This record gives sequence, structure tokens and C-alpha cells, in this order.
Amino acid sequence: MPKFEGMTPKQRRFADECLIDHNATRAYKAAGYRSKTDAVATTMASRLLRKPLVKAYTRRRQDELADRMLITQGRVT
Repeated sequence: MPKFEGMTPKQRRFADECLIDHNATRAYKAAGYRSKTDAVATTMASRLLRKPLVKAYTRRRQDELADRMLITQGRVT
């Protein structure tokens, strides 16, 4: 896997946490980011998900997980 240089450890943890249950607000908090309200956490999580490195890392990890589980589109539908 490429290093995804430029991604912070918190961003990587956030992306990994998002893959657990696809709850970006929870992932934002679990990664160690702080916010005063859930609304702020939701907004900031959404911004993180749009960052090119975070988006690419998340896609790569999803593909790896799908390959490991041998999920194909035909099996899902």
C-alpha cells in the first residue's frame, strides 16, 4: 500500500474508523479530534471525507477489504 504521504496519523485513523460502521461523526471523535457539538463534528468529518488523500485512502482500504472478503457485485445483489 502506498504511504499516502501528507496524510496525518489522525486522518488515517479517521478513515480507518469510518470503515468500521460508516459513521463519520463517531469516527471523527474516535480519531482524537475534538469538537464542542455533534453538529460541528459532523461538519468537520464531512470536510475530512472530501480531502483527496483521505478519499483515496478510504477507497483503497474498501477495495482491499472487499478483495479479502471476496465480495463481488454479483454476490451483493
